[in-house]
This record gives sequence, structure tokens and C-alpha cells, in this order.
Amino acid sequence: MDGDALIDKYIMDLDICAKNGIPMVILHPVHKAPALTPCEAGLRRLQRLAAHAKKLGIKIALENTFLEGYLEYILTNLKDENLGLCFDSGHYHAFFNDTFNLNFCSNRIFAVHLHDNDGSGDQHLLPFDGTTDWTSLVRDLKRGGFDGHIALEPSYRKEYLELDIVEFYRQAYERGVKLAKLFEKTII
Repeated sequence: MDGDALIDKYIMDLDICAKNGIPMVILHPVHKAPALTPCEAGLRRLQRLAAHAKKLGIKIALENTFLEGYLEYILTNLKDENLGLCFDSGHYHAFFNDTFNLNFCSNRIFAVHLHDNDGSGDQHLLPFDGTTDWTSLVRDLKRGGFDGHIALEPSYRKEYLELDIVEFYRQAYERGVKLAKLFEKTII
């Protein structure tokens, strides 16, 4: 599917979201490697999508994936207040070695996907089961203006299959509470 056709599809998806009262969508700006180089044509397409979303009262949060430069290019060049970031902690730790620059999108962090890993890949572990420095991460998110809802994105697979699914969700809930407390007590 070419870029214009994909944007047409996303516009139809936004219309469905609006009809169902969904105020935000999260998109990956790039899905595969090697990815195309960020360019003006891509910006025009995203601008068209963002304008339609704005008309519908929907925010678009672009997720930091595995390639540097895409979000910086997009969010530096498109200043729409309804276009921002969905910060993925697993990608941050595994693909950016905890050095992802949140300054370029200050006060445009709309959502978070919080999960952990050991730095070797996108493992979707429960927070605090990997090697992410959560204290530093929370401080950086708060400095970037994030004050929204905490959304966990762990996966019930591999390491967790020995747990009953109810126990997995209980532990996930406890980790979410622990993160919420960390957000509350962290001073920037």
C-alpha cells in the first residue's frame, strides 16, 4: 500500500474512532527496517492526517519505535497541538540505550507504554523485572511534561507462563501502583 492510500485508510479509522468517542490514537511512524528516510512527502501526509484528527477532536500519539530521527523530524517540523508522542519505555531501553531525547517534544507526551526488558530486545516484561532505571525514566518523563495516565504494556508469555493469568494481572496491577507512587514522589 502506498503512503497516500495508507493515510486514506487511517482517515477512515479516525472517523470510526470519532463515532465511538475515542479521543486518541497511537501510531508507529515506522514499522520495518530498513525504513524510508523521513521526507517532505511523509510530512505532508502526516499533516493531512493530523488536520483531520484535529477536526474530529482526536489526538495522534506517535510511538518511539526502533529508529532514531523519525520522531524528532516529524515533531520538530509539525507543530500541531494534537500531534505528539506515545513514549514506549521498552523501545527506549532496548533500542536507544536510555538516551532518547525527550526535549524535542516537551509537553507533547500524550501517552506512555510502560514495560521492561534487559536491554537486549523488546521483551515486554513487567516493570521492575528488567534493567530499566525507572527513577531516571520517570524523572525524564516528568521533565518532558508528562502527567497523564500510566499504561502498562507487558506481555503474558515466556517468563510469565508459569503464573496463572490472574496472578500475572495482579502483579501487573501492583507494578502499576508502584510506578504511580514513583511518579507522585519524583521531584523535577
